[in-house]
Amino acid sequence: MKKMGFGPKFIAMIQLLYKSPAARIRINNMQTESFELERGTRQGCPLSPLLFNIYIEPLVVSKRQDLRVAGFGVMGKQDRISLYADDIQFFLHQTDSTLPRVIELVNLFCHSSGLEVNWAKTTLLPKDELRGLPDDLINRLSISETMKYLGIVTSAKVQDYLQLNLIPLLQKLRSKIKIWQRILPARADRISIIKMVMLPQVLYVLRNSPISIEDKYFRLIERLINDLLWGRKRVRLKAVYFSMPYKQGGLNLPYFKGYFLASQLCLFDDWENSYFCRKLVKDSGFLDFFTVLESDYLLNWQNHYKPFCRMAMKAWMVIKSWFKVRASLICTPLWHNLKLLNLDDLNCQQYWRNKGINYLSQVVENGQILTLVELKERENVGEVAWYAYFQLRSALFCISDNHSLNIDTPVFLQNLIQNKDDMKVKISHCYRHLMEKIFGDNLSPGQKSWSTSLLGLGPPNWEKVGNSLSQVSHNFNHTVVQFNIMHKIYITPLWLHRRGLAASSGCPRCGDPGADHLHLFWECPTVSKYWKLVLRTLTQRLTIDIPLSPKLWVLGDLSEINCQAMKGRLLTKMIFLARLLIGYDYWIIL
Repeated sequence: MKKMGFGPKFIAMIQLLYKSPAARIRINNMQTESFELERGTRQGCPLSPLLFNIYIEPLVVSKRQDLRVAGFGVMGKQDRISLYADDIQFFLHQTDSTLPRVIELVNLFCHSSGLEVNWAKTTLLPKDELRGLPDDLINRLSISETMKYLGIVTSAKVQDYLQLNLIPLLQKLRSKIKIWQRILPARADRISIIKMVMLPQVLYVLRNSPISIEDKYFRLIERLINDLLWGRKRVRLKAVYFSMPYKQGGLNLPYFKGYFLASQLCLFDDWENSYFCRKLVKDSGFLDFFTVLESDYLLNWQNHYKPFCRMAMKAWMVIKSWFKVRASLICTPLWHNLKLLNLDDLNCQQYWRNKGINYLSQVVENGQILTLVELKERENVGEVAWYAYFQLRSALFCISDNHSLNIDTPVFLQNLIQNKDDMKVKISHCYRHLMEKIFGDNLSPGQKSWSTSLLGLGPPNWEKVGNSLSQVSHNFNHTVVQFNIMHKIYITPLWLHRRGLAASSGCPRCGDPGADHLHLFWECPTVSKYWKLVLRTLTQRLTIDIPLSPKLWVLGDLSEINCQAMKGRLLTKMIFLARLLIGYDYWIIL
């Protein structure tokens, strides 16, 4: 640490923390006696991985600085080593000379530092045929066609990625689902398992994919989710409706295709800071990576940058199709743009670039080309040669429809282009906007049925109804109960009778035929008396006017209530508890 430039005070603090370190072992909530750690660092200590990074840095430096060790060369840049804690991966070219040298460096480092290498777990993944290596070296290393690094199985063939990673993961989850179905009878618990266990594992594989994920793989994931949610029962509501946001009537169940696209889009920041992107921007003459995407520059299949940008480009095209972007964006470039080819013929192109005019949005507003005066005032470009302006204006007229150019950038894409948040924050933010756009005003079959049943009272405010999902209770099981009512998932006597599973469709309380959800929760005479009693009690306690409407009492639509936010939340909770008692009473009778 002294040679790396750490100060004496910092080194003294580290020495104090690791002076006579001790540990205990816990087994079934029982702890052993304390014992002293003679070597290594404390397990679970946040300082341990940082100290190990300092410890292993000499090996990394010697590997990078050794000119006899050749790495993979791509477009003038060499990759030699990748490491995460003690998991190290070397990229070697000309293995007949570089591999023995790397092993020599590793042995030298182990001898001087005390580190031990588990050669039994060391794997050699050759991309081409191995030649010129000594037999003792080949026998010492395990040569394989695949290699597992940080949980991802890689091979020399990139197209095998999904077969080596996603399919085995789905098989593993399928076996776990059979166990979860036995030990987790409540649907709320199964939804929590999907969010906490399935999502991180699947997203990790999807996010690191070097190839595009076909829709059939997402259908396999959706089938697994349906198996977990419904078991052997008939699927009464597709998993996609569970994935809707709360305010749209869903339970925020992960929509894996949306997460995959969000994670790919959020890698744009990494792309902008990468060597390949900087070289791409420099060679193409654009200002940033988004202008490259929007110019269709990468659509040329002969482009040697395409293998490195393929995933980002496909994600960008899919997102634009989802948002139905047909107009130009704020990042649409004026120059070297395949959509605006005639602008490249202007002899004043460099003149405008020197003035800082590089985007279409700088010369167009509300579908109209700015006048010379407006351009000077808005872009603060100083004096502009009139002939250069009229050349640009004439060229834009030639490519426009009816002498107008539309620039329409959805707020989400604008935030994505300009946002510099943390990666996890960006993925969540991006995913949330994608879900709102994907589902929009789409209603589930149950919601459409409620709108038809309550046609005389006007359609419910489904955003208000959706917001009540997260307000009915802190107990997620109660949230699922309200979701089941909202989407008509519960089985009714009418549903059983129509499928020949019951002799009558009569209500178990009053005996009236055709007992559907509206009857069971509202129209039944016994339930009507109950609601009037609840209404009288809540009106007296909360001192507010509460209408006797099924939109409020059955679905939780507060759009007709004018009260303080706190009283509104309390009313939502109280009405739900009253609604919950009706459901419990019905199922006991049934």
